[in-house]
Amino acid sequence: HFGSSTEQSAGLPITALAMVVVTLHGMSGDVVYNLDNQAPETTLGELMDQLEAPEGREAVLLLHEQRLEDDDVIIGSLAKSEALELVLVWQEEQWPEQWPRRLYVSGAGLEQCNGVYRRAEEKRGRPQYRNNNTGAWIEWWGNTCGWEIYHEPSDSCDYWTADCPFCCRSPADSPFCCRSAPEPAPTVSRKPLVQAAAS
Repeated sequence: HFGSSTEQSAGLPITALAMVVVTLHGMSGDVVYNLDNQAPETTLGELMDQLEAPEGREAVLLLHEQRLEDDDVIIGSLAKSEALELVLVWQEEQWPEQWPRRLYVSGAGLEQCNGVYRRAEEKRGRPQYRNNNTGAWIEWWGNTCGWEIYHEPSDSCDYWTADCPFCCRSPADSPFCCRSAPEPAPTVSRKPLVQAAAS
């Protein structure tokens, strides 16, 4: 178990940094990744998206032996210079590989439902996903309703997969349709849409 910290290093003003070179060390001190030319606005979540996780493992980043908990922290706020050194630890994945750490929702007619969702607590045997910027969330409602997206507590969800035969898989593997929110229905993917289209 690692300590956690909500305090982030003040670093230089973000505008003073053109690019940041991020070096990731293993616990033994060996360099395992050199990530050059990272924009200071790059978040820790986007940084970890560039890593190839071993099967069944997820990345944990440490700064001065403190675990970095918030994926939305930008690296420019952590760097004291144009070089940032972190420790990378691969810990056992909490969920099976079919449950991604992040989901990207785009194209929804209801704008509050778009954005980045992060895996959260379990409900009905599946992880929930939460959009910290808008308060929207995705949850599993069972085989009849499938995955549902809400932007606020309600008796009716905004979008759902209904009884799609693939809906028992990750939300990213299931087509969504409109229920009570305006069209179009969103696309849910494991990568940002531009990256997903290019890969």
